[in-house]
Amino acid sequence: MKPVVTADTHDDITSIILKEAAKFGFDPIGFVAGAIGESDLRERATREGTWPDVSYGLWQPAVAFLGVDVPGLTRGANGIVIDTPANRATARAFGFDAARLTAYVAPRYAKLMQTHGSSVESWCRWNRPNTPGPQNPNFARIVASHQQAEQRFRDSAGPAVVTPLDMPDITFIGAHPTNFSVGRGGIAPEAIVLHIAEGPMSAVDSWFGMEHTGPNEGPSSAHFCVGKDGALHQYVNTGNTAFANGIIENGFTASLINDNAGINPNRWTISIEHEGSSGDHVTDAQFETSTRLTAWLFQERLFNSGATGVAVDRDHILRHADISPSSREHCPGWSESFINSYIETVKELLGI
Repeated sequence: MKPVVTADTHDDITSIILKEAAKFGFDPIGFVAGAIGESDLRERATREGTWPDVSYGLWQPAVAFLGVDVPGLTRGANGIVIDTPANRATARAFGFDAARLTAYVAPRYAKLMQTHGSSVESWCRWNRPNTPGPQNPNFARIVASHQQAEQRFRDSAGPAVVTPLDMPDITFIGAHPTNFSVGRGGIAPEAIVLHIAEGPMSAVDSWFGMEHTGPNEGPSSAHFCVGKDGALHQYVNTGNTAFANGIIENGFTASLINDNAGINPNRWTISIEHEGSSGDHVTDAQFETSTRLTAWLFQERLFNSGATGVAVDRDHILRHADISPSSREHCPGWSESFINSYIETVKELLGI
């Protein structure tokens, strides 16, 4: 990503944006597009119309509907901010602080992305929550802001993603809150780890959804699972840490373990389970869904996470056995030739 400099204050806000993008697992270019559409990247942009059309800053959140995580605002019984000079001044100071506003908007944008998939649609819903994209009167401007963001800030020296991929059809199942950690501790995701579930996907749904309190049990989750029929379930947001790959064992072959010395692999990986048992035939539908998911994750999560050296290769597409070769020697149980075929398919999907 090229440096992002605000048009009015000339501040470089690149690191601020990349930090939040890595934390919540979204493409920073789409995030910047929202700022272009809302404020033309002016940190002190103002839209102070008739209440509640009063807003400030890069992403122009309406003051009346600022969340309770913005301190110093007085609210009515319904929780909506009251129109007073003091509230406007407090909100203006908050909105004109790029770091605070970015941290406020990022989780809300991530939630919109999780709901709507597309960055264009997400910013349309930010702009007018109940108006679908094409019906939003600002739709053309929001589309244009994304084109500007790509042209101005996508690093042409970065990975060559030639063929944009749509978000796969994902069913969000969720996991018990004890089975994952919110955020990634400031660590950017940079690799995919492939697993075998050793059972049906219904058992995966159930296992990740329950709390594990037995003497030989511990918290457990993956981000995704791919069914033999091609169905795709998600349990943990990619901006959060799933508990699937954290035990590093002697004989590991994943070079990123050395590159990330002392950092739990769960922090820098996205994990994908596959329905079935080690040695099972991977169905065509399962292979197609899994490779398409991995390609999309590289496009939307890994290439622009802020990690350096990310590439679609064997160092960044791992087996669980590459991390835990003793206890998970047969996870997922796929041969090197099959893994290489998997990687080549992902590259083809991306047009690399």
